[in-house]
Amino acid sequence: MADQREAIVQIKRSISRLEAAEARWLHAEASGGKRKLSETSFHPTEWREVGISNAISRLIHKLNTCGENLPRTKDKFIRLAERRIPGQKLFLFDPCTVVEDLKERNLIQANMADDVLQHLSSLAVSPPNAVCVPKAEWPANAHYLWRKALPRPEALGAKGVANWVCDRAAVQLSIPAAEVVSSLLAADELCKVDKEGRLRYNWERQSPPAELKHQLPWTFEQSIRSGDVIVKAALMIDLPESNPAYQQVQQVRKDHDPAFERWMPHINLIYPFVDLDVLTASGLQQRLQASGHEAFDIELNDIGVFDFNATKNFHLRPSKDSESKLLNLYTQLVNIMPPSPTGNWQKAPGSNSKGKGKGKDTGNDETEDETE
Repeated sequence: MADQREAIVQIKRSISRLEAAEARWLHAEASGGKRKLSETSFHPTEWREVGISNAISRLIHKLNTCGENLPRTKDKFIRLAERRIPGQKLFLFDPCTVVEDLKERNLIQANMADDVLQHLSSLAVSPPNAVCVPKAEWPANAHYLWRKALPRPEALGAKGVANWVCDRAAVQLSIPAAEVVSSLLAADELCKVDKEGRLRYNWERQSPPAELKHQLPWTFEQSIRSGDVIVKAALMIDLPESNPAYQQVQQVRKDHDPAFERWMPHINLIYPFVDLDVLTASGLQQRLQASGHEAFDIELNDIGVFDFNATKNFHLRPSKDSESKLLNLYTQLVNIMPPSPTGNWQKAPGSNSKGKGKGKDTGNDETEDETE
């Protein structure tokens, strides 16, 4: 036991500051920005360019399925486009801004809007490469999908309205089929019009269709059920292998920790937790950043001991300042996550005791595997 303590003391002396730990769920370089994403200048003329590009890509995909029935004249090509690409929908708006717009237009009551915003703040997740156009740049004559056919909010409830807004935070662009076909022909890759006015196709010259842009809506995470919380998942901070102290910590654990092969050196924030299929990492990242929380360093400058009668658990403890930061992180996480199925993220489903989360009793409810 003395040798074990001395080894830990040596590590403690060698560590002045731990680098900001890279968490499995909370990545220091999280994409997506703030929960209400930074608004992006995206002029309506660019909307149209993207809409035409998306329409061309869809038309090329459709031609790939035509086989021998390819349109052989420009007029037939235009008729095909009219049937297959009637309009282009672009998701360019933060649902929270959409709710504010609905409230300003008296399409939703203020108290309902507040409830909807609360659901969006905790459950809405932006798609990859999301764009949020500032309201000052919205053209007055655009066809905004949320301003049409709004169901009775009282019938949907706040959560239902939030889900509906995520699906409708888009603008519908009306792009003439003739313009799409002309743009495709002007590229002079897939096909061209011969002297007789017939279309000649050359698939070998056709570049891969451009990737569709701004086609994915915001998603809405569902409530967490008791069965979603599993012991194989944890919300935690692990010690990066790039940290100068990593090898020393691992050597001590290899010599003295029976769980060395089972766990990496880590600090549990919430355990047990949910699988990534239930609660997305990107959603947590966005909402955590929106709360104003920033990356921070952790200093481990003390040794803690848990006495489990037959065994003792020795672990590195955070400084007072780092402990305060960890508590704040835990509080912010609880505030931005969907409610726990038990009503308390420190209490595991089916248990009458607290789980291993970092609540106000940080350091008192750890278990042998908690902080290694």
